[in-house]
Amino acid sequence: MFKSVTENPRYRHAEIVQVGVENENMQRDMENFGIDFYKMHRTYQKELLG
Repeated sequence: MFKSVTENPRYRHAEIVQVGVENENMQRDMENFGIDFYKMHRTYQKELLG
């Protein structure tokens, strides 16, 4: 995907989803590609009482 996007001048922006804020390895890998994060995804968990 990276090669397809970077070699095609039509693409200026790409939306990368489901890289959680707790996933530091994936964030580091994406930053090495030159990706600038402008939003982060968080997952919350709450026990529901029934």
